[in-house]
Amino acid sequence: MKKNNLPTLFILFALFLTACSISDAANINAKNMLSMKDTQQMGDLVGKSDKAYEITKASFTDKGIQIEYPQIINMKDSNKQKAINEIIADGAYGFLKNYSLEAEEFSMEIQYEIKWKTNHFLSIQYSGISHDKGTAHPVNNFYTTNIDINKEKKLKLADLVNIDEGFVKKFIGGEFKETMPEHNYILSIFTTKEWLTMLNKADSNETEICSYFTENALGISVGVSHAVGDHAEFEIKYEDILENIKNDNELWKLFPKK
Repeated sequence: MKKNNLPTLFILFALFLTACSISDAANINAKNMLSMKDTQQMGDLVGKSDKAYEITKASFTDKGIQIEYPQIINMKDSNKQKAINEIIADGAYGFLKNYSLEAEEFSMEIQYEIKWKTNHFLSIQYSGISHDKGTAHPVNNFYTTNIDINKEKKLKLADLVNIDEGFVKKFIGGEFKETMPEHNYILSIFTTKEWLTMLNKADSNETEICSYFTENALGISVGVSHAVGDHAEFEIKYEDILENIKNDNELWKLFPKK
């Protein structure tokens, strides 16, 4: 592939972050990003009973690339709304940094799911497929963004959970429930010490591990072989990790633990 044929798309997004596995240190011009070919699709509101804000679907389409992502609307504080929407967009578009491919030979389709939405917290999961014609097979993509609405801040797993050996033993010992039995093999590949290091780096560019939060459970996604889907998710109820909860984080006061 000839580098001089790289599309403008990848030049513009070269510094963007992913919410899982791309550098948090990259400087991103989300304002410019949002001003491109995004189309707001109104009427797809989520959580209408939550009066603090609502969510609508936005999408970006360019050649073989289509990325759908949420955007916040109807928040009283317009500056806060703008800041949070930039965090969301950074995560959604940032996944493109994983690729330096010609648009003619590359395709990507990403959708999102709101895993949990409250007045103070938002957890977003992205999933889809990307394919470079120069590779042997498509890749199943999975990444997430967790946001502290009050502080306008992206959160990592270690911000909310004390990841110690006890937590790791629960993770690799079967207390986390896998979504597919064939994914269990990944838990025995690494030692407790290695898992301890990797889980503490979750939601960063240093590992493929990312986290998400539902109303009742914490979810952790790890990379696995393509033969079993490229990613695997494991979940545990909050009530089963009470001793690992960082109570100094005010968000936990809002999480159901029973």
